[in-house]
Amino acid sequence: NVFIDSGRHYWEVVISGSTWYAIGLAYKSAPKHEWIGKNSASWALCRCHNNWVVRHNSKETPIEPAPHLRPRRVGILLDYDNGSIAFYDALNSIHLYTFDITFSQPVCPTFTVWNKCLTIITGLPIPDHLDCT
Repeated sequence: NVFIDSGRHYWEVVISGSTWYAIGLAYKSAPKHEWIGKNSASWALCRCHNNWVVRHNSKETPIEPAPHLRPRRVGILLDYDNGSIAFYDALNSIHLYTFDITFSQPVCPTFTVWNKCLTIITGLPIPDHLDCT
């Protein structure tokens, strides 16, 4: 487990045919046997077949990517110091959703997959179109 407590970090998740997954971040204190986003200690972008939601503290907010948009690669930009987690369609450079957060403890990337597989790619530079600093 890698816990992050400062700075800006970017990674991507390759969606290898999965239609049911959740990706996001959680505090170290988040319940380990609970769905990501079902508590106040985690945030997630979730896909269940053709339904897309972001979830935090059991509140689900539908997001509707265009019908042709089925991200095959999701980018996650964490800006710990400025308090945000942003999700992107990494291949098409399209913003999906941003959580604004005041972090109170270190966070860890989290992933849940129910069918097929996900591949996590770390150590990536922040893409130029996202690097506004």
